[in-house]
Amino acid sequence: MIERVYQEVYLGRWKTQWEVLLDDTTLALEEKLTQFYQDYAATILTPEWIRIFIFSGLTDSTIPDQYMVLLKEKLFPRILRATHQHLHLPEDSDGNERVNELIWGLHGGIFYIG
Repeated sequence: MIERVYQEVYLGRWKTQWEVLLDDTTLALEEKLTQFYQDYAATILTPEWIRIFIFSGLTDSTIPDQYMVLLKEKLFPRILRATHQHLHLPEDSDGNERVNELIWGLHGGIFYIG
């Protein structure tokens, strides 16, 4: 049952065009992030989505754990890559850890505000 909820409420709302948008090298970082987070917040951060996410986090963490894997595989590497391109840094830069922290902070802030 939990897997079905995850498939419908979480994976069912994930838009592959977000990945395409974040990979688009013709757009500036600010434009990418603005477009992405406006659509992401409107699509994902609904009362139903947040309620299930928080409840699962307080009980068994199954859904939050699976969703974090999705973010780490499909979202954060793209934002990291776009940030490095914007800052003209190599992808294996020493600043990766700091940039990753900033990405987590940005995403967490959007979730909190949403």
